[in-house]
Amino acid sequence: MKEIPKEEQTTRTRVENVNLAVEVEVNKILLSNNLDYFRGLMTILNGISGVLMAAQIRIVVAFEDTLVKDTDYAFGLAPAALFGASLVAGFLSVMLTPARRYTIGDLESTIDAYEGVVSQRKQQLILPSIITSVGLFVMVLFVLTR
Repeated sequence: MKEIPKEEQTTRTRVENVNLAVEVEVNKILLSNNLDYFRGLMTILNGISGVLMAAQIRIVVAFEDTLVKDTDYAFGLAPAALFGASLVAGFLSVMLTPARRYTIGDLESTIDAYEGVVSQRKQQLILPSIITSVGLFVMVLFVLTR
């Protein structure tokens, strides 16, 4: 077997190190951008839920003289409770998500971890979005029935 000259080994090692550094940086950029996107979506969803909760409470106060029974109050405050539940569900979904591990330099494990994190972030938005949508529907129904 022919030996590789020492100069060529050094060059090959340098090229491998540069390729590894580029892979790591590209992976960090992709992961960071995607996580920022999902973080932004969760922030927007939480902001919308907070604004809708405050608006619903103001609507209930405005219609207070037309609310005769306790069920009317419960119906009027249900959207605010749902918006609050959406905020809590969003917080808990983020806090209860397990960490993903990957090995630096192992492109396959890094990509698997990246795909797993993106999938988890998407799932974190589902329950709060559904709860907020139901709250918005009940809010519109409440206003239309007054």
